[in-house]
Formats: sequence, structure tokens, C-alpha cells
Amino acid sequence: MKIAAIAKVIKDRGSCHIVRIHGAEDTETSMFIGTGSELYSLEGFPKPWTEAEIMTMLGMQKKQWEDVIYKEYLCDTAEDVCGMNLEDALQNEIECRKSSINLCIGGALLMGLMTPDEKTIDFIPVSKLAPVMDEIKKSDYINYCLRRAKNGSRYYVVRDGMMVRAAILPITLSEGLVKGMQNIVNMTRNTVQSCKTEDKEAE
Repeated sequence: MKIAAIAKVIKDRGSCHIVRIHGAEDTETSMFIGTGSELYSLEGFPKPWTEAEIMTMLGMQKKQWEDVIYKEYLCDTAEDVCGMNLEDALQNEIECRKSSINLCIGGALLMGLMTPDEKTIDFIPVSKLAPVMDEIKKSDYINYCLRRAKNGSRYYVVRDGMMVRAAILPITLSEGLVKGMQNIVNMTRNTVQSCKTEDKEAE
């Protein structure tokens, strides 16, 4: 886990969410940090108790922190963390696989995650994986699982084996963008057909 990468996400978003999950005896069992769109597990790191300690952990100056909207959440279990279930394993989650085709929109690289039946696909910003990229590169047990929030919206957890390392909301693609992508597919198909015709004529 790269704390510097988490700090960059927080600076870019201008918000910092801290989630403290407490057990039955009111002892803190786990902690997540992130924004309203992504959360990262702080498992294995010293747990900051105050806002000042969080700022220090992130390596942010006081002036930088003044531009960040800070929110703290106290949860009894990992079953309801800002509407998401961050338990390590869920019976109804769907393990997805990475698409061989990614998108680059406005300079942002988006990774495609497909359901096993290849009927639906979501895209998540690759930049949001930066805090857990070391784990992704080193582990043979990384998987991406689709889950549903309480309000029905989709989100993905990144797991290393059975441990949730991050939760990320997918990008919402506008109808105009989807139409533009379809136009590109149609143009590509026409180009391929045109090249085949030209090759035959050249023989």
C-alpha cells in the first residue's frame, strides 16, 4: 500500500473519508481511508486517531489540508460502510475479469472489468489503483469483484486472496460518449473491410 498514492487521490478529490470499524466490544478492528469514490484498507499500518495524525501520515502540509473536506465514519461492522459491504467475502459477489481493451478518455486511462458472461462491463480509473499497485503486481491472488451497494449502485472491491484491499466506484459513461465509442467501432469495421478490399485488388 502506497500512502503517497492515497495522499494524491485525496488531494485530487479534495476530500478525505476515514472509516473506523468497531467490533462487538467497541474495539477498532479495521480502518479504511479514501474519498467518496474509493476507499483503501489501512491494514498493517499504524492507525491515526486524530485529524492531525491523519494529515501527518499523508505527508500533507496544513495549508494543503485546508483544501480537503474531512469526514469520519464510525461503523459497527464491515457490512455497511457508507452503503458498501467491505467484508472479505460475499456470497452474491461476482468475480470479474479484466478486459483486454481499455479506454483512454481525456487523458485518463480506464480499465475494463467484465462479468463472466461478458454481458456487462464497467470501467474504473487506473489511477485509483495506484495505492494498491504494489500488491497487484506482486500477488498471484488479486481479483476484482462486483458488488451492489444498499442503493443498488455497482462498486468493485480489489482483493488480495480473501482480504479486501480497496473499494472503487466505476466511471459513469454518458450516452453521448457511448454513442461516440460506437461510431469509432463502426469506423474501425469499415476501415478493416476497406483494407481487405484494397488487398484483394492489389493481388
